[in-house]
Amino acid sequence: MQLDKLQYGADGWSMIRQAIGNPDNASLILVFGDSDLSNPRRLLDELHQRYPNAWIAGASTCGNILGDEINRHEAVATAIQLQQGSVHCTSLPFVAGDNIERLAQRLHDQLPTPHLKHVLVFSDGLQVNGSELARGFNHCPHPVTGGLAGDSTRFEKTWVMANDMPAAGQIVAIGLYGDNIQVECGSYAGWSAFGANRRVTRSQGNCLYELDHEPALALYKRYLGDFANELPDSGMRFPLCIETGLEEEGIIRTLLGINEAEQSITFAGDIPEGCTVRLMHPNFNRLIEGVANTVQGMANHNPEQQLGTGLALVVSCGGRRSVLGVQTDEELGIIRDHLPADFWITGFYSYGELGPLKSTGSHCHLHNQTVTVTCIHEHGREDSPA
Repeated sequence: MQLDKLQYGADGWSMIRQAIGNPDNASLILVFGDSDLSNPRRLLDELHQRYPNAWIAGASTCGNILGDEINRHEAVATAIQLQQGSVHCTSLPFVAGDNIERLAQRLHDQLPTPHLKHVLVFSDGLQVNGSELARGFNHCPHPVTGGLAGDSTRFEKTWVMANDMPAAGQIVAIGLYGDNIQVECGSYAGWSAFGANRRVTRSQGNCLYELDHEPALALYKRYLGDFANELPDSGMRFPLCIETGLEEEGIIRTLLGINEAEQSITFAGDIPEGCTVRLMHPNFNRLIEGVANTVQGMANHNPEQQLGTGLALVVSCGGRRSVLGVQTDEELGIIRDHLPADFWITGFYSYGELGPLKSTGSHCHLHNQTVTVTCIHEHGREDSPA
């Protein structure tokens, strides 16, 4: 695998580091950028001209990740040349009323299946129910990671790019092919629980009405104390954790809004009726340092194989970035420190992360306030340095 790294500004794309000898051989360009691009046509055309045979895919963000820091440019791109593997990209539009689970299955079915190793998914972050999207892909036999497009803190519009102009209302799937392709993925939240386990006795979709037959908002306020006066803004620091019954961490749900009249709470993902939940609060050391164990565990998942040259796709939550504040770069630095020296990091801050509960092998879930890392590399031959 060989990688080029670029950033986009007023003068167009500029190369940060170049390792692909012949741009015609690039397989895939991952693009992450602002929701309000100044000149999306120029952005796309320059990439097509530079890498004429590559698939181009990406999403809008709550922050662009390139290397071990948040890149302040309008957009970033990572060009990938696979030495032996291949890539196929497909997309589908979404309109109100579509069945998201069936749409996810249709999208997967559009990918050729022989030698398919892994699927990356980027979706509109405002119009698509990420919980339903994850459930749809879990009907398919291949592992899936990715995220929902972001719009900083505005929540007005998002875009997804699928070999064409950035557009809202789309879902893109990127198939990675080849017996030599190795993919490891892991997710980590790191929030600390407080209070007793509670049973969801009434909910609908992402709206929570009752916990243990008590109005959800009243109970939430009792736990939060003085922070309750700052709801819904303070809810970012007090997400809900859905227990899974497994050893892995539960699934985090971010509070989006409250309804005083109904005493209900809206979350950034479904809250299944009958499930067990706990309130969470931030432990900053645990939030950051636990990521190291997740990344290290990915490296040790197949100890007989060395990761070697490759790419780490990091999808983290825009809300997590807000909570961590100035410590956000520290978390990216820890990820960098626990990857092989010749791995490059790209990714984005999202409106929802798609990935396993904790490590490679489990089903795909929609996460909030979580960091998901997908490591991609090729084995079986020596790569040129990237």
